[in-house]
Amino acid sequence: MVTRRRPIPPAFLACAAACLFGLASCESVPHDKASSIVAARYPGARELDKCAPYADALFNALKANDIEAWKVSYMCGSWEKTYFHAIVVYKDAGSFWFVDNIFPFPTKSWGKTPRECAKDRSERDSDFCLVLKVVPSRPDPTPAPPAPAAAPAPDRATLTPAASSLPTSPCIRRSRIPARARYA
Repeated sequence: MVTRRRPIPPAFLACAAACLFGLASCESVPHDKASSIVAARYPGARELDKCAPYADALFNALKANDIEAWKVSYMCGSWEKTYFHAIVVYKDAGSFWFVDNIFPFPTKSWGKTPRECAKDRSERDSDFCLVLKVVPSRPDPTPAPPAPAAAPAPDRATLTPAASSLPTSPCIRRSRIPARARYA
């Protein structure tokens, strides 16, 4: 018995040739400076418990290329298990994108701040999120408020209470039991 082979559709051949010669791209991430930096391999990519080295390397690469980014450390989990995680959030075309080491490709976030982006990332697989630290790649443009003037040191005479101001309640009296026995 002879079987007939199906011919390859011409549309498939044209698409394959375009992808092969670089005329078309199969990626959904836009080709800009930030996404090309994120696409590079960094230590800790796709490895469990390696989010901190990955976030440090990616954050430093984005910072070196003058891209506004934040390194966010947070604690999240469920009632049975709690873990710490670090992600990198960067801003591109007015939107926030986050990248972590398990899924090292940019994911668009609904958040309006880096803290909200961390909560967006953690809500995908945990019950709660507590953001611990946010490190910006650029210094805050708002100036810090001036430090308050130091108060003068109080005089020793003002620190000693008058005898009439001491409590006279029997509950305040010192115990007759030595301190070692009381706290043993």
